[in-house]
Order: sequence, then structure tokens, then C-alpha cells
Amino acid sequence: MSPMSQQTLLNYIVQHNEKLEERQAMKRYRESLSNGSIGAAVGPPINRLRQVSQRRYTGNMRFDASLSTHLKPPIEFWVTRFRGPGFESFEESTFKGIKLSDVLAGNINCLIGAGQSQWLSDGLKASIRLRVDNHKDYGQQIAARRSTPGTECLPLSTIVRKVAEVIKSSMPLVNGKLEWRLSNGDVAIFEELLLLELQHVTQGSWQPVLAYPDPS
Repeated sequence: MSPMSQQTLLNYIVQHNEKLEERQAMKRYRESLSNGSIGAAVGPPINRLRQVSQRRYTGNMRFDASLSTHLKPPIEFWVTRFRGPGFESFEESTFKGIKLSDVLAGNINCLIGAGQSQWLSDGLKASIRLRVDNHKDYGQQIAARRSTPGTECLPLSTIVRKVAEVIKSSMPLVNGKLEWRLSNGDVAIFEELLLLELQHVTQGSWQPVLAYPDPS
């Protein structure tokens, strides 16, 4: 087999595996909707993480995926990073999920589309909802639009900062650390949390999808 045909075969295998992983992730996502939990369809870079298990917020209604056509698609958070053992071999890569502690420290240059406006609500406020397993439900309103004339939608960089502040305020302080003790026995601390998505769960509410490093 020629080097060119070997490379073509390799590319086909890689693309096939990526599509298979994507289909499997989407299947898991749809299953999470049907059983009332919330999750993200995540790809290979997330395999070293675990999602924070949450029940889906539905307001006063029982969730029915067939009735969700009025909801907007998830807002995804992708970052660009450089990786490699040496300067000459550095390559730019994109990953899903932004570290919340970085956001509050002002380190959001890596966020893709940081300056793009994002719709959260037709009104001036939107609610951020958390239903973390083993913890009380939590909700807090954030600004959805600028307060200046025209009330434009906020940029993604402002939204992610506001969401990070809500999540931080929701977490109990245990032995000097903000953390969630989860029902699976894991402990998710704020300093390690990543925001993967915001999912539109009711007309005026969004629910964060979060992940933390896999301790295994």
C-alpha cells in the first residue's frame, strides 16, 4: 500500500471513529432528556472529565422532549489552548468547557466567540437554575441584556462571568473549599469546575452543564 493510500485510510478511520463517538454522545444526551436528567453531548476531549449529575429543571411542568420546540439550542463554551512538549511543537487545539476559576480571575482570552452577543431572554433578566444531585435546588436571576438604550443582548464573555458567579454562590464552603459532595461519592470543587453548556430548560431559565476532572 502506498504512503498516500495509507494516509487516506488513516484519515477515514479517524473520521469514522469521531462520527461514531458523536453519535454515541448524542444518544446519551437524548437518553438523559427522556429520564429527566441534564447532560451534554460531549466529544473525546471530555473523556477525562465527569459531568456533575443534575436533574433537569422543568419549572412547574413535567418535562416532555416533544414539547421543547420553543426552547433554544444549548449555548456551548469552547476554548482554544496550545499544547505540546516544546515551543516548536506547540499546536492549537479546541476543547469544550471553560474553567470557572479562570473566568473569575479574568482569564477568558481563550474563550471562542467571547465578544459575540448571545440571546438569553426577551426580557431584561434570565434565571440560572441548578439541581445538583445530593444538594438543594438553587436559582438566581442574572441580567440578560444591557441596561443601556436598545437593551442589546450581552456578549458571551459577560454571560460566562455572571454564570460563574451564580455557581460559586451556590456551593457550600467545606473545610475552606467551595465544593459539592456528589451522590456518586465524588467531590467537585469550584476551582476545578468547567462550564460545558447552558441549556435552555424553560422559557426564562437556563441550566449550566458542568464537569470536573475524573478522579479515577
